[in-house]
Amino acid sequence: MKTTAEHFEMANALAKEKLSSKVRGGDPNQTGYHHAVRVSERLTDPTLKVIGMLHDIIEDSDVTHAQLEATFGGRIANAVRALSKNKDANEPVEDYLKRVTANVDALKVKIVDMEDNMVVRPGTIMGAHMQAKQQLYLELHPRLLKALEPHQTASNANSLVEVESNKKEMC
Repeated sequence: MKTTAEHFEMANALAKEKLSSKVRGGDPNQTGYHHAVRVSERLTDPTLKVIGMLHDIIEDSDVTHAQLEATFGGRIANAVRALSKNKDANEPVEDYLKRVTANVDALKVKIVDMEDNMVVRPGTIMGAHMQAKQQLYLELHPRLLKALEPHQTASNANSLVEVESNKKEMC
């Protein structure tokens, strides 16, 4: 059985290979890999860091849930699958949110993912699609934080210390 540190190194290598060519926000200096690294860095729990690194891998590459499960195990693969939008259908937002909030690991990573996506970086082209996405995230973010509340205990609250501090900065 691999350690979480080994899983993280494998996740980092896979994300770098599969997401480095995916340009985000029209800026070639901001790739899917950069985003995955930022999300992962903001999480403090080692398993959540792995999930953060892989959170877009199914949605934005040819990697499958079965491949992730064989490599990283069910907990990580299932969280990544919960975070992945359906490639073949225009999935309603409410269906997506139900799936994410049903998996607490996915929920924690999605909050950080959403916060990273709400930051407008230099070079980002804010077309109508990006503006609509920003507005949607501003509306959904408080709902996700509320969904997380029942899962926060003294023993696991530290895994999202970064989320809480950034939430205060955003307000």
